[in-house]
Amino acid sequence: KLPDGRLLNGVDGLRAALRERKTKFLRGLSRALLTYALGRPLALSERAEVRALVKRKGEEVGLRTLILELVQSDTFQRGWTRKGAP
Repeated sequence: KLPDGRLLNGVDGLRAALRERKTKFLRGLSRALLTYALGRPLALSERAEVRALVKRKGEEVGLRTLILELVQSDTFQRGWTRKGAP
């Protein structure tokens, strides 16, 4: 069951629900990946950068491209510099 009350009908139902909300899903996935990578919550300005990235890349972006874009983002580069490279 989805938060809006809609019932899912198996994997096909999940796929259909994700397709209907693809931009929202990509934005949430991007935020989660970047939050995990930085080890801290995103600031409001960083969330805006994620929204712009998803809008710029469009809904047909693959996971590999999305991860590359996140790693190359100013937010990641600044956060990585602060934490220090391994």
